[in-house]
Amino acid sequence: MIKTTLFFLFLTSNVFADFNFQNKEVLLKMGFKKIERLQQKLLDKKSLYPLSHPEKKLEKLSWPIELIREKHQFIGNMHQIQTYTNPAYYHAGVDILTKRDQLIRTPVSGIIEAGYYSYTDDYYGNTEKFFLTLKEVLENEKEIPWGKAYFEIAVTDRFGTRYEFHHADSEDIPPVILDKILSGNQTVEAGDIVGKVYDWNIKKGKIETRHLHYNIINKQGHYLNPFRYSKEVFDYKKPIITNIYATEKSPCYKAPYLNEFKNSPLETNGEIIVRTLDTINESSFSQAPVLIEAKFENGESFKWDFRDNLINPKTFKRHHIRDVYLFSKCNRKLGTEFRASRNHDFFFRIPVKENYSGKIEITVFDQSMNFTTKTIEVIKVTSDRHPLVI
Repeated sequence: MIKTTLFFLFLTSNVFADFNFQNKEVLLKMGFKKIERLQQKLLDKKSLYPLSHPEKKLEKLSWPIELIREKHQFIGNMHQIQTYTNPAYYHAGVDILTKRDQLIRTPVSGIIEAGYYSYTDDYYGNTEKFFLTLKEVLENEKEIPWGKAYFEIAVTDRFGTRYEFHHADSEDIPPVILDKILSGNQTVEAGDIVGKVYDWNIKKGKIETRHLHYNIINKQGHYLNPFRYSKEVFDYKKPIITNIYATEKSPCYKAPYLNEFKNSPLETNGEIIVRTLDTINESSFSQAPVLIEAKFENGESFKWDFRDNLINPKTFKRHHIRDVYLFSKCNRKLGTEFRASRNHDFFFRIPVKENYSGKIEITVFDQSMNFTTKTIEVIKVTSDRHPLVI
């Protein structure tokens, strides 16, 4: 029996199935092949921005779906944590809510392919993708036991950048496009209709959450932020800083006590935690802010910057998800661990150097660079940091 992991969450933020995670050996037996995600390999600096040089004005591509949902158009963004599985993972792309039978248009010209996909992941949020082409499924009459929703159409442009449209309908592809997919190594032009969104009718209250998951992946296998490379989405609402906490070592195995900064300075053991979220205008679906900055009174600074990609600029590898997000907090009365960061509520970790004393200005930005700022004061930083990252 194949163990299938499909996750549907009925909470304030995300009501949808993102990734389908399976056992690697099972996938290989079924004929799936690994698509390399080179998180562990060094990245050529010049190829991090495949569409244009970062100092020049970026080419703004059309979205693959017409944006017709006035209020609730987008759900998750690229870098936000997903906790449908253990271990958790990065969302990696953007979810665009759609209406029934909405058309998918490729924003770029390139080689088209299509097939079923699945993933494996690890403790630090890295994923490996496995792919089974539509041609192999049809020729060998294979059945995909976890359903038709995990089907994608993808176009790879001349830079080697891959544009993936997840949750496409495998049974409603235009005949001319289907012929190209089955023939292999065939091209389509920007603006071509390549398929429709699969009609899975998931709801959050009265809101239908049928959607297209959209990834942009460069030739090194690194995920890029679709909001940065696509036509601008107007957003007037500032992100929210719910709380800022000092951490205190606790009896819990890998979770600290959290002490909220209010009107007085606090001591912390090596970091502060910023609890924050963002929504696009009046949407019911929250996202992770795209940039979190901390400015210290001694002139130093720290930031988590996901405006373009998931890459750590110092190592040219993906940020470990457990370095970015606080996973668990310790209940002071019960002495037990509770989940902190979830799919709709984000606890960002900001390291603070030992013996620092002074004010820290915290600013969070959304994709439109709307921002919110709060200032807290630390009176002492100890080196007794809780072992959150192993």
